Amino acid sequence: MTDVDYYEILDVRPTATAAEIKAAYHRAVRSAHPDAGGTAGMFRLVTDAYRTLSDPQARAAYDAGAGRPRPGRPGPGDPGPDTAPAPEPSWGDEVRWEAGGTAEPGRAGRASETASDHAEHAPTWSERWVRTPRGLAAVRWGGWVTAALFVLLTAVLFLLPGWVRPTAAGADVLGSLLDHRAVLTIVVVVYAVAAVFGFLGLLWLPVTLLHVCVLVLVVLGWPLAYWGLAETWERLAFAGVAVVWIVYAAAMTAVPLWQSARFRLDQAT
Repeated sequence: MTDVDYYEILDVRPTATAAEIKAAYHRAVRSAHPDAGGTAGMFRLVTDAYRTLSDPQARAAYDAGAGRPRPGRPGPGDPGPDTAPAPEPSWGDEVRWEAGGTAEPGRAGRASETASDHAEHAPTWSERWVRTPRGLAAVRWGGWVTAALFVLLTAVLFLLPGWVRPTAAGADVLGSLLDHRAVLTIVVVVYAVAAVFGFLGLLWLPVTLLHVCVLVLVVLGWPLAYWGLAETWERLAFAGVAVVWIVYAAAMTAVPLWQSARFRLDQAT
């Protein structure tokens, strides 16, 4: 039976939820890590506490008394109140990592485990960036800007089709799509639904691949098919539409990643 209180180590109540335990672990591990001025022993206690309390079965057994101390009621085989418990070797050692130091026998495995745990919780580039003022502004306004660009592109398709396809191009697939408003409406609505799921991260990869394919058609296909047929103003208009599409596609790719990084940070804190 252990003589430490895992709830006290993580500074949470015994009724804490799984999310509260996870957030408390992230707070505790930052201060307990040897690189942050903590000790290897305290880092091990924090890790053991989280592994026990984050597992429903292990936590239930711990709460039932299999691992949690009960003052005044020693369990079978526990030492009596007048008998000092024998300390576990190296349990809670006040060992700090020093540059150029040599690990003592038996501690190499724990040091490797500590380093891997620290690397697992190290923030990614996107998580570091969303903490900056620019990152916060991008997460806050990115969704609105993306929606505004989508509305602008949709308006061009329905109201200014000549900006997308020259009038002298004759009959082709793109012309048939632009001329049949019912079919164009269905295509736009289906894409809008997929784009919403992509923005939420559920269909991020398929929507991103779709944007890449459209970008290839915009950059390579349009000049090959329509450049010689388009007038100067039609070329300039399409160039403007292409720039808006590129910005929109980039936002549809980046903003969901930034929002996901911000969500992970919020969960960690």
